[in-house]
Amino acid sequence: MKNGSQWVEWGLSDMNTKVVSHGYRGDSGQRTQRVELDPPFSDEPKPFIEFINWLSNTHHKVRMDLITHNLTCSPEGVWSVKPKEPACLQTVSDIEQRKTRNFTLSNIAGLIDVSKFKDATANSKVQLFLSVHYWDKQNKILGDFPRLRATGTYSFNAGKLYQLL
Repeated sequence: MKNGSQWVEWGLSDMNTKVVSHGYRGDSGQRTQRVELDPPFSDEPKPFIEFINWLSNTHHKVRMDLITHNLTCSPEGVWSVKPKEPACLQTVSDIEQRKTRNFTLSNIAGLIDVSKFKDATANSKVQLFLSVHYWDKQNKILGDFPRLRATGTYSFNAGKLYQLL
C-alpha cells in the first residue's frame, strides 16, 4: 500500500483534517439516484469536524459510524476520530484507460498519476482530499473516491491537456 503509486491511504486521525463531504437521504446508494440532505453541506473542502457539526446541529444526526474508524463524542460534546485499521482506495482500476484518445469524464482518471498529488503542499496548484458521504438510511459515514481540487483560478482552452504539477 505505501509503495503503490495509484493507491491513496484512507484514514482520519484528526477532526480538523479537510475533507470533501456530502450527506444523502433515502434508500438508494447508487450515485445516479442520490438525494442530498437539505440544506446541503459545502462543496468546498472543510474540516471534518464542520461536517460532523452540520450533521448533528442541522440534521440532528447522532451516534454515527465512520467506516474503518472509531468516531466518538464525549459527554461534553467533544468529537474524536481514530482509525481502527489501515485502509486505502485504488484510484485507477484499468491501465487500458491510459491508452485511449477519446477522453471523457469517466476515463480521464487513467491520465492522472496520483503519486504526484500525495505529497502536495498547501502551496500546490492542485491538492488531493479525502472524500466522505453520510448515508442517513444506515446512519453511517462512508469513504468515497479521493477528490482533486484546484487551489486557484485557472483558464484552459478546450481540447488541450495541461499538467498542473
